[in-house]
Amino acid sequence: MELVGVDKKSDKEAENLLKQFSLKNVQATKFEMKLEDRKRVWKDVFSVLGRSDLVLLQFEALNCARILSRDKSGLNETISEEMVNTLMKLSGIDAQTASQETADKVVLESLKVFSNLLHQSCVVQSYCTKNGFLSKILTKVTNHSRSGKQNKSKAEIFVLVVRSFFLSYVFVPFLRDDGR
Repeated sequence: MELVGVDKKSDKEAENLLKQFSLKNVQATKFEMKLEDRKRVWKDVFSVLGRSDLVLLQFEALNCARILSRDKSGLNETISEEMVNTLMKLSGIDAQTASQETADKVVLESLKVFSNLLHQSCVVQSYCTKNGFLSKILTKVTNHSRSGKQNKSKAEIFVLVVRSFFLSYVFVPFLRDDGR
């Protein structure tokens, strides 16, 4: 898998490698790799996210994570609580650590990854029962509704926030009591 070691590349090299992977796998839904390789790829992609504040590099890493998240194989063993926390931060769901500076395209892409993972992984659903996800997502919905300012990317973000709430509500039944 070409993404192994992407975190060891320079920012420009990593960005190019991530772009190439995205273009090559734009329609892919399955990736034939061993569990250890799968774990390494996810770890390396999230290492790129953690080391850089460059919007384009974050976007490309998230785009690859979104493509990888289409394949349910090994997700439960691969996704860590730290990865979920990173997605919550970048998507603005975790308002305590969210940055106002986070670009809309990074927010949107991280919500797409998060939404896919909520749908595909019971482990991610489990993490969301422990990290205050439901109250944070409801706060985000409420704040978005109050903001009044709308543009295309903000509307797309709102749709994905609502989708994430819906997925958590459907797939994690005991969260329903918290949502009432």
